[in-house]
Amino acid sequence: MYIRTKIGFITGGLVAIILLFGAYIYFTQLRAIPQFQPTGQYYVGATNFDFEFQSQITKAPRKINIRAWYPSDVGEGEINLIYSQRMAEKIAEFYQMPDFMTATKNSLSFKNVPLAGKNKKFPVLIFNHGFGSFAEQNSVNMQQLASNGYIIFSISHPEQSLLTEYADGSFIYNNAELAAFIEQMDREKISQNILQALNIAIKNSIKAKNFTEYWQTMRFLAKSSPFANMQPFLRAWIEDSNMLINAIAEGDSAQFPAIFIARMDGEKIGIFGHSLGGMTAIAASIFNDNIKAVINIDGPFAFDEAVQNINLPVPTCILMSEGLAGLGKIEGLSEINTPLMQRANNGGCIAIFRGAWHMNFTDMNYIPLLRLLKILGPVNQEKFGIEFNNILLNFFDRHLKKKDIKYAPIYDFIVEYSEY
Repeated sequence: MYIRTKIGFITGGLVAIILLFGAYIYFTQLRAIPQFQPTGQYYVGATNFDFEFQSQITKAPRKINIRAWYPSDVGEGEINLIYSQRMAEKIAEFYQMPDFMTATKNSLSFKNVPLAGKNKKFPVLIFNHGFGSFAEQNSVNMQQLASNGYIIFSISHPEQSLLTEYADGSFIYNNAELAAFIEQMDREKISQNILQALNIAIKNSIKAKNFTEYWQTMRFLAKSSPFANMQPFLRAWIEDSNMLINAIAEGDSAQFPAIFIARMDGEKIGIFGHSLGGMTAIAASIFNDNIKAVINIDGPFAFDEAVQNINLPVPTCILMSEGLAGLGKIEGLSEINTPLMQRANNGGCIAIFRGAWHMNFTDMNYIPLLRLLKILGPVNQEKFGIEFNNILLNFFDRHLKKKDIKYAPIYDFIVEYSEY
């Protein structure tokens, strides 16, 4: 009898421990993050359209697709999906995710509803996604900015985005034969190459005696794996961005949906992007006077360009993580951006998000399982998302809408912020 009782106590204790551990994992790692509700005065509309031009790089016609979010007074109608089922399946295939993660879901925006107001013009933001990604990768941020009075155009680049879906229903997958994608398939090797290249760049950036020496380091990084194979993408995305921006600034509205005609403020255009898209944002601003504000989201400016062409002509902010999936925290990562920001002609900022990794700056931040799998950093995902939206909105409000509101962190233990 005594033995049975003892076994019962032990079994009960083990069950209790397992339940407590399961509860801990659920509440700290797997509990669903509430869907981020846009905080602005407007509802959010969404649409997409194609934009065509003659490429100076290829000397051939080029057609990109634009995913658009915008402010609206209408809060009902057909709900916009975060992304299509085709896109969900392509993401799972490319990133080798399990099938249960291929389902898409509704966003908080409405398809093809009217633009807010009647005659009001709104600032325009251009977004470029990261390498191996897609135009809707930051839908949470797009909805937040649109609800606060911005029109956002996110570019899908044919053969270089994971999937480009045109307005007529036709589509183009990424070109798996491009060198950058071939290299991407050996994920272990590419992680080692990234870490080695970044460590060399950090070390040499610290040792650089002047900007010329620093830029030699960054050009060396641009010529290292995997950044070397991304340079053709970078050049193409700069052209895609600037052709779209010039059409907005010059009032060339022929290719834009009717709801945007005469409603885009061509004097208030900003550009931002994640990773390779962040590099694109800075590079595009160097060559285009129509851009008035820039945010680079966690992209080391590995651009193979002559030093005399490198400057930051408009307010520029660089948002940085502390590490990468598969690599963990990388010490001194901010060192490869600080000399660049010190060269800023019209001010800017660097914000380092403690405990965040590279993919926290995308909608992946809101998938709790990815933190457990070490794809995301140990930062509190919900609070990180709030702070990320806070800094994006504040920067563009200050530099495009000219609001005199100094950035104030909501969670100062998450972000380390410096202005230049």
